[in-house]
Amino acid sequence: MIIGVAIKHGDMVIGLPKPNRHHNVIWHIVKDLGIKGPLGFEGQGFYDNQGKYYNREEAREYAIKTGQCVSPENPRELFSEDIW
Repeated sequence: MIIGVAIKHGDMVIGLPKPNRHHNVIWHIVKDLGIKGPLGFEGQGFYDNQGKYYNREEAREYAIKTGQCVSPENPRELFSEDIW
């Protein structure tokens, strides 16, 4: 089950639990961790209860497969609004 949002930054995956959104993670990265630099959209995703990271496309498939989200609004990617 997906339990949080995450952003990949280099080799790190930084996440926050639901009901946070990706902008909350970006705020945390910049303000609390002091990390600067480009935080591209290609690094946005989610993590599950086992700590595994999924990009938006993988997370959409996983959420549908596990029944967490029956019909995400976006045909390609998962957004936090789809699951909380």
